[in-house]
Amino acid sequence: MKTHLLVSLAVLMATVAGFQCKKNDSSPTGPSTSTVPSQVVGTWTFQSATLDGSPTDLATILQWESSTVRAQFVMNSNSSFTYRELGFNDTITYYETGTFTLTGQVLKMTTTSANGQQISPPYVTSWTLSVTGGTMTLSQTVQQKVVVMTLSSGSSSGTIPTQLVGTWKYQSATVAGSSLPLATALSWVTGTVRAELILSANGAITYREINASGGVTYTSSGTAVASGQVVRITITTENGQSLSSPVVTDYTWSMSGTTLTVSMQLPQGMLVFTLTR
Repeated sequence: MKTHLLVSLAVLMATVAGFQCKKNDSSPTGPSTSTVPSQVVGTWTFQSATLDGSPTDLATILQWESSTVRAQFVMNSNSSFTYRELGFNDTITYYETGTFTLTGQVLKMTTTSANGQQISPPYVTSWTLSVTGGTMTLSQTVQQKVVVMTLSSGSSSGTIPTQLVGTWKYQSATVAGSSLPLATALSWVTGTVRAELILSANGAITYREINASGGVTYTSSGTAVASGQVVRITITTENGQSLSSPVVTDYTWSMSGTTLTVSMQLPQGMLVFTLTR
């Protein structure tokens, strides 16, 4: 059975640290009698997570369903909450509900149902919460492992995260953990020596191959739609000619400093590209 909202983080850290984590035995608490601050009320979309300061995959840390591409946390003024996972087209793949109290920066959450089924006993977890502008940060320390999750306000999908916007140069590729020449992985045309991926804030995307003198040997373009750690790329033109059937590919992305990693599952194993600005 799937671990309930945010308790999964403790399970993940238990795996990392090599210890077994028990359910919180605290008695469930009801909705707060105090007013919920207006700045926390609303829909928050999970954007990123770190474990001890290192980027980690949201899909892993939140134990997403296989078809989930992003997740949201809805906090209501009556101290109720909903955690929901969404697939493309915003179909709900999983959800949990419950109540919360907020005392200073301490957020205590009591999860009472999962996919409409009552949880008995409810799960209680505590987090440190902070809100700056349209960004929420949730953090927790378990067995000296620190998890920090960043969420942004609003429920809109399809925007390209700011950190992805720009020109990215392909550096390396692996498949099933083994090094693969970029020329092979990307099927470069003759004369190509390097390749770039250009992502714009409006979702436009261009891939181009370049020869030794800086000339473009091949180009394709289309749109990119980001949902959490998944970006769906739809290629609609090739060398300036419209494709009769757009090519759609889903990639999982992560960033560490100025390095972007994108990956997709192939029959022969996971294909991973590393790009830098």
